[in-house]
Amino acid sequence: MQSFLHKVAGEVLDKHKNNLKDVVVVLPTRRACLFFRKHLSEQITSPAWAPEIVAINDFILSVSAATVPDDLELVAELYSVFTKYFPGESFDSFYPWGKMLLKDFDEVDRWLVPAEKIFATLSGMKNIDEQFGLSPEQQEEVRQFAETFFAHEQSEVKKEFSGLWNKVFIIYSDFRKVLQQGNLAYEGMAYRQAAEKISDADFLKSVSENHFVFAGFYALSASEEKIIHTLRDNNLVQLYWDSDEYYFSNPVHEAGHFLRNNQLIGKNNFEWNGNYFSGEKKNIRIIGIPLQVGQTKTAGVIVKQILKDNSPGSQEKTAVVLPDERMLLPLLQSIPLEAEQLNVTMGYPLSQSPLFLLVDALFNLFRHVKGANEKLLFYHKYVKEILLHPYITSLEKEDSEKLFHELEEAEYVYVPLSLLAEKDASAYRKIIFSNARSAENIFTLFDSLIELLLLNSEHAKGFSSLDVECIAVFFARLSQLKEIVVRKMPQIETGTLWNLILEIIRSEKIPFSGEPLSGLQVMGFLETRALDFENVIVLNMNEGTLPSSSRNGSFIPFIIRKSFGLPVFTEQDAISSYHFYRLLQRAKNIFLLYDTEVKKLATGEKSRFILQILHELKEKAIITEELITAPVLLHDVKPIA
Repeated sequence: MQSFLHKVAGEVLDKHKNNLKDVVVVLPTRRACLFFRKHLSEQITSPAWAPEIVAINDFILSVSAATVPDDLELVAELYSVFTKYFPGESFDSFYPWGKMLLKDFDEVDRWLVPAEKIFATLSGMKNIDEQFGLSPEQQEEVRQFAETFFAHEQSEVKKEFSGLWNKVFIIYSDFRKVLQQGNLAYEGMAYRQAAEKISDADFLKSVSENHFVFAGFYALSASEEKIIHTLRDNNLVQLYWDSDEYYFSNPVHEAGHFLRNNQLIGKNNFEWNGNYFSGEKKNIRIIGIPLQVGQTKTAGVIVKQILKDNSPGSQEKTAVVLPDERMLLPLLQSIPLEAEQLNVTMGYPLSQSPLFLLVDALFNLFRHVKGANEKLLFYHKYVKEILLHPYITSLEKEDSEKLFHELEEAEYVYVPLSLLAEKDASAYRKIIFSNARSAENIFTLFDSLIELLLLNSEHAKGFSSLDVECIAVFFARLSQLKEIVVRKMPQIETGTLWNLILEIIRSEKIPFSGEPLSGLQVMGFLETRALDFENVIVLNMNEGTLPSSSRNGSFIPFIIRKSFGLPVFTEQDAISSYHFYRLLQRAKNIFLLYDTEVKKLATGEKSRFILQILHELKEKAIITEELITAPVLLHDVKPIA
């Protein structure tokens, strides 16, 4: 099997072997960059300067020259602008709105939408028509939405929404100015800046000696398209697409939607539209297994069989794909010993770690505390949760178990502080059971607790290297939050601070380190972009997971998003479809596992992709279906005697 990146590497060498140092190769992900570098090195036969190989995000940021802070810092900066126009809003109530606003700003800039048009008030539709000259189709779509929205007497929610909408463009403009003053940007803003900068004559002159190669892309944003168009108009770029006749030539197949409508693809420059699904028949096994743990155990059995049957090097040709990151830990525990090397491209969610349970218990402990100063009363349930937490029992098992049994026997409902943090109490009790009812005290509590955990992690039996890494990463993010609070929100409420701490731990991931180009590949769904494997195992092939059913909130209604060319959920499904079929098109052995357990609405249902395969590929592939269930153990019924 010749992979897509191997083929691109050969093309780059053929066309630029004498001036490789002037070539800039842009790929969808950093993982793809590593694999491309490997394929290029395998084909170079003499010493040469390597080309510059970058992921699209890194390329855009290098062009814009702006720094992109993390979302928390951006939302805090947006809040300072927001409160100029809505001074009564607390950060706690603003935070979810702020994340939604930031996402909308990001998309408006990334897709080069005229901000003033889209953020103009809906009640001033006549103004929009006259001043900005929307097309008849856009006007009609806006009118339809407005008639629905303003059909009845305005409720408080509608008034609030309308008031916010009137201010959105002003907030957007002020926010961008504040960021520009510090040479900062959110990602979409950096994309717009890059699209505008790349047309500048001085910039084009500075890159006139370079030749750009864009390979493996599918659904490009308007800013990315503008960048590529500008480079192509100046004869500075070569484009390589990866497609198959099966979905490209089928006008109703969603996987080919963006390729069929891509203006960058001309009739004469789309050379790599293959026939992989019509060639050698693929072996496709569709396996239904109850529960996620069942899927990971089955995946481990499949991996063991692949490594046993195939030739040396089959590990590198095998990928286990996880559309749901929560399955990572049970999968790692199911990988057989035959897989001597393992490369994980996903991050381990901090929300799946014991640390999250401890932070959540602390949050509940102080949320339900009663009393003041030295007469605090803690609700017994959360005190016991903390005492039985594995980190605490690893530190002071005898003390924590003794105190737990005392509370059980005394049948406390609210436990007094004097009992929990007496003079000769253990260090962890004095740290945790304290009067942490201000932002400063909360940070002090975590600083002291984390220091205690890390100091004892080498000696305590309950700490793994992953636990230590989780605690260290959490401490680094907490220090960053502390700096933001001191600079931007010195009067922050404790409830708001606790919510931010929980938000950090929910969103953070622990990166795995390893040799990326060797061993069995375990990766998230989007990490597979531009990569090819002979053996592909995809877990969680359930409707709602692949394609994802998540619909992110937005202030911009669907009809207006569609009118102005912003992405909508139907396009997200098309993107998922393309990446799925592109991953399969060069694979020989494909294993699609899905959960048969019905726990809530939509679970237990096969993904639409499985149904498509069963219907459309039955003549082009060897497809087998099977259900794996746990055996029912029947005991002999003994007669009553």
